[in-house]
Amino acid sequence: MKAGLHFLDSEDNIIDELDLGMVFVGDSRTYEYKLFNNTGTDVIRVDVWLELQSEELEILEKPEKLAKDATGIVKIKWTPSLKIKAGLHTKISAKGIEVWS
Repeated sequence: MKAGLHFLDSEDNIIDELDLGMVFVGDSRTYEYKLFNNTGTDVIRVDVWLELQSEELEILEKPEKLAKDATGIVKIKWTPSLKIKAGLHTKISAKGIEVWS
């Protein structure tokens, strides 16, 4: 596994794209992903980005810090405002400030 901050699915596979499936207009769905710190050091000030910038997507929770080899939770909420016949796909990434010892 390449060093860095990695998103993991429920089976601990590394992912960089989210497939949020379909949600009915007026409903909301919350998704939970693990963020694994494989940088080799502690990380402070974790930032999470979604490639698709939309008011329909909201990052509800993310770790502020991650110790070396630790896993934190990232929660994303999707509330669609337009009915489309396709699921939502977006790339996701994270960066942090590494603490050198």
